[in-house]
Amino acid sequence: MLLRAADFAVPGVPVEESPPRRLVRLAVVLGLHGLFLLALWQLPSRPPPESEPIRMAVRVIERPAPTPEQEPVTQVPEVPVEPALAPPVRPPEPLARPPVPRPVAPVAPAPAPVELVEPRVAAPPAPAVVTAVRFDAAYLNNPAPAYPRASRRRGEQGRVLLQVQVDARGLPQQVEIHKGSGYARLDAAAREAVQRWRFVPARRGDEAIAASVLVPILFQME
Repeated sequence: MLLRAADFAVPGVPVEESPPRRLVRLAVVLGLHGLFLLALWQLPSRPPPESEPIRMAVRVIERPAPTPEQEPVTQVPEVPVEPALAPPVRPPEPLARPPVPRPVAPVAPAPAPVELVEPRVAAPPAPAVVTAVRFDAAYLNNPAPAYPRASRRRGEQGRVLLQVQVDARGLPQQVEIHKGSGYARLDAAAREAVQRWRFVPARRGDEAIAASVLVPILFQME
């Protein structure tokens, strides 16, 4: 349906419109047409009517089962069965008694022969003979210590006992005063003289060994 501008004119009034008003009217008419079309587009469409389902009646017809044919039964004549005779029962035989073992006297084993062995005692090794250091041998030629002159003038005399450590060559390695005479000059003279002596070294068997010896020196005026 289209609307025209003449539909909006008042009857009895001449319509004289200017071009601008015509454009406005035309815009209004187009707007109304647009609103009408929009309203038609938004109307919900009706769904087509559903067709009613067709009802069907189903009847089940049972078929009679075939009857099985009966086979002829042949009768077998009964044969009388005689009862089986039980075997005669024999009395149990007496069991033989096992022989009773006789006690056997234990036999003592024969003693093993004992062999007498004489014990062998190993002889102990012969101890090596150790000889002491000697300083009195004549062939050593050891000079006697000199008597200090000051001790002679003052009458000093006494006995000095020296301990000398001798090596395997017979040379004195260390000389110490074991017991003094009471006079320092006499002790010093004895020590100085023995330091130049030679000795016969100690021996263990045939081997020369180091050892110590006590050497007495007597200072006495005649």
